[in-house]
Amino acid sequence: MKLKARTLLEQDYNMLEKWWLGWGWPVVSKDILPDNGTGGVMIEHEGKPIVAGFIYWSNSGMCWFDWVISDPKGNKRARPFAVKFLIETVEKMVKDAGKKCIMSISRSNSLLKIHKKLGWTIDKTPSHEMIKRII
Repeated sequence: MKLKARTLLEQDYNMLEKWWLGWGWPVVSKDILPDNGTGGVMIEHEGKPIVAGFIYWSNSGMCWFDWVISDPKGNKRARPFAVKFLIETVEKMVKDAGKKCIMSISRSNSLLKIHKKLGWTIDKTPSHEMIKRII
């Protein structure tokens, strides 16, 4: 399967908005995404964007990987391979940067299964995300 990783571009954000809405999710505002929406990775299948995720770098040994989103109308057969490739790409980037740990959250069973296959520890006791927008 022909998959390619690239960094997110400014012009990707409009497409990502459509993807979030297509899944029935709220749109994640650019101002809370790393690098104003460009701090992440896009995976393409045969030249077409299929899945993306964001990396929050820190001054500690840990990074946060989140907001994984795919094209809801995209190639369903390629999607799990693209998600796996996205996670592997982020793992390599984080390791190459000298970081020791990546953390992420999800309630998607398919995403959890892929993480587990890649050796991630999945907490057996679910947590709750707590977010407060400070304006």
